[in-house]
Amino acid sequence: QAVGALGRATDERTSRERREASAHLQRFIGYALVLDLIMVPALVFALYVLRTRLLNPIERLGGVAGLIAQGDYAARTGDRSRWVEELDTLGHALNGMAQAVEDDLARAREDLLTMITTSSEDVTKRLADTTMQLYSKLDGTTSSMTGQLEQTATRLYTRLDQVSAHMSGELENTAQRITDYMEKQFR
Repeated sequence: QAVGALGRATDERTSRERREASAHLQRFIGYALVLDLIMVPALVFALYVLRTRLLNPIERLGGVAGLIAQGDYAARTGDRSRWVEELDTLGHALNGMAQAVEDDLARAREDLLTMITTSSEDVTKRLADTTMQLYSKLDGTTSSMTGQLEQTATRLYTRLDQVSAHMSGELENTAQRITDYMEKQFR
């Protein structure tokens, strides 16, 4: 009889501890699900921001630069209100460069029309001078823009590395907190 009572008491205690452990596990699973439900939208939002503020503007800058390289000096970057500051600065510089080239070409056309109305000797000399000035300005503008592009790209890659390191650290900290919590609960 005493052995039977001891067996029942042991069974009751084991059953109670199993229910408590199950309740702890259920709470932990609930916390993990809530954390996942919070993290997924946060990551989706972070990717959206990264795409709209960084990647899309870089693609647009590349497209405009390609158009300008093909001779379409009327190409512009458009609305830059949602771009990161460095890309906005780069877009502004690219627009300024394209406008300067357009202005130089317009002046060269005007000069050419003026030269046509003057003597043929004068036309030849002025055309050569204008062409040299235009090439000189284009070379200076292109090298200046290349330097700005390289500086901005370096700053962007540095910033992207910092954001990636920060997000990785946050994920590691969250995983460590979950592991610590689980270890506490099941000791």
